[in-house]
Amino acid sequence: RLNKILVGTGETNLIQGTKMAWFHLGKVKSGTSEEEVKNFIKTSFPGTGFLVEKMECKGVNESFKIGVDFTMKDKVTDISLWPKNVTLKRFLFKRRETTPQRISSVLHVRSVWFMCWIYQT
Repeated sequence: RLNKILVGTGETNLIQGTKMAWFHLGKVKSGTSEEEVKNFIKTSFPGTGFLVEKMECKGVNESFKIGVDFTMKDKVTDISLWPKNVTLKRFLFKRRETTPQRISSVLHVRSVWFMCWIYQT
């Protein structure tokens, strides 16, 4: 059974989700902090709601996960506004295994266990 995502359409002032566009900002100068990236975005894209999270890097450069208000995604992807040589691409979240993959792996484990059990008896 797949979990179906429901998206609300009602109007209310009590609670409301914000649709975000997520980007990976890479090849940023070593030692750059989250705060510096936040300040850059505030200055370059005034009035834009955003989130910045520093990511763990294996290389020399820094990288960040950036979430911006979905209505601003086209403005944020204007490469002339970003520093030279940094990279900006869509952030890809890791997917959970789909149901058929999970069932397949469980059946495989069970069949291997069953074959081992038969072999031992």
